[in-house]
Amino acid sequence: MILKGLYQVIMDRIQQQCPEVKYIDLFNDQFNYEDQEDAFNTPAVLVEFAPFETRSLSEGRQDMEVPFILHVGTEQYEEASSREELAHRTRALEHLNTIDSVSKALHRFGQGIGGDIVRTGFETDVNHFNMYVHKISFKLRMVDDIALARYIPLGTGHPNMNFNDEIVNP
Repeated sequence: MILKGLYQVIMDRIQQQCPEVKYIDLFNDQFNYEDQEDAFNTPAVLVEFAPFETRSLSEGRQDMEVPFILHVGTEQYEEASSREELAHRTRALEHLNTIDSVSKALHRFGQGIGGDIVRTGFETDVNHFNMYVHKISFKLRMVDDIALARYIPLGTGHPNMNFNDEIVNP
């Protein structure tokens, strides 16, 4: 499947464009089970591939629109309320800069993956204590040719086949 390659492209792009991101991984609900997970630094980006359908094309190719969600989490060190001093609010709002940075890095990016990644949504996940978590949704239309029929041209040989042998029917 193409998901390994897509994950690698996403991870590489975020590492190149978002130096503030300290940890990238596949999503496994780590923010909800942080006490059971190995510790990781934040800001963190967790990549979740959403369900998708494929459409068969010819010769084993499949067309698909792959939706994925980036869970961006940062520890909440400071409060962002208007009652706080400007310096505290500024530190608290750095998480929003990270979201903008990640969104900018991926939206309309398509180098080497056959299509452009498009941002499709944004959602705040408020179910975390002392953590800012936001979900950024994206999608990418692509063609998977992993099952593409591969042909061996006649006369080129294969280590276990001799195309020059006479075929005899018993």
